[in-house]
Amino acid sequence: MDMSHLPSRRDLHARPDTAPTPAPQTQPPTRGARLGGMSKWISAATVVLLSLVIAIPVGVASLVWPTVLATSLGALAIAVGWGKLVDIPLALPSQILVGAAGMISACAVALVGDQSVVFFVAGLALVLLMGVEVWMAPTPRNHAGVTESEAMSEEEVMAMRRAMWVHSSTTASLTASVSGLLVAIGGATWVALASQEGWRLLLPIAAILVAVVVLGDQVGNTWGGQSLGAFISGIIGGVGGAAILLAGGQGVPLGDLILPWTAKMIGESGAVVLLGILAGTLVALIVIVVDALMGEHHGQRGARAAVGRGAVKFLISGIVIYTIIRVGGA
Repeated sequence: MDMSHLPSRRDLHARPDTAPTPAPQTQPPTRGARLGGMSKWISAATVVLLSLVIAIPVGVASLVWPTVLATSLGALAIAVGWGKLVDIPLALPSQILVGAAGMISACAVALVGDQSVVFFVAGLALVLLMGVEVWMAPTPRNHAGVTESEAMSEEEVMAMRRAMWVHSSTTASLTASVSGLLVAIGGATWVALASQEGWRLLLPIAAILVAVVVLGDQVGNTWGGQSLGAFISGIIGGVGGAAILLAGGQGVPLGDLILPWTAKMIGESGAVVLLGILAGTLVALIVIVVDALMGEHHGQRGARAAVGRGAVKFLISGIVIYTIIRVGGA
């Protein structure tokens, strides 16, 4: 059922006596439809690019600020593509706040060297974002006023009511913008890993692991087949990363950095391999969940959404890796 005539939040800002202009019933094919199967490769290329921005400078010169660049680019991609990913229009001021909050969080962690500074940035950004959403809110409308007609079935009427809520509700827009804000800010965990000299050794391997899992997720044309590819590549990438870390970390007390309690029981090498498998599996799970919620299995969302989806995978994977290391006691 074509719902292009439904009002958006921007339409509802018009004067009360001005009816929203109906969109034409016949529309040209969308950009997403023209892209076809390329969207998943755009998403994967985004993850690979962000991973290389971190892996090469950190691995070669042990630099911190490239992680700020990668995280900031990811936050900007989320700010631009989040509305397409969740199918809820976001106002331009909200997009600017989401992108700016992600960039400021990354810079703050690099300057302070402590992840806790993100809570202050998140609190201020959340207050500003709520203010912007309330300011942009349209006049309340009674969406229950949609009645059935002879030309519409009960299922079509309910679908119309849901679509009207999504495109005109301040609650929907606020929920979408806050969730995008949390993802954009959470990416600062990559910077937190780079800010600590001991953890910086793990960063290039972790970034390449994320890229390997996402590339493995491109195998096949069904969600099930891609999920299997992500899990297999996660385990292989985790074991391979552990082997590289053991070979390149000679003389470094890895047992004090990686799962120290586990290292005392099964040895340093066992702890490193266990961390690699655990990290690869959890990153694969994140990639699979993001694809299930924001993938293109039911329709094309376009290039902007594909870039945003890649950024979501990359930034949330950083949160997972950071959590594993911190919970492990490093």
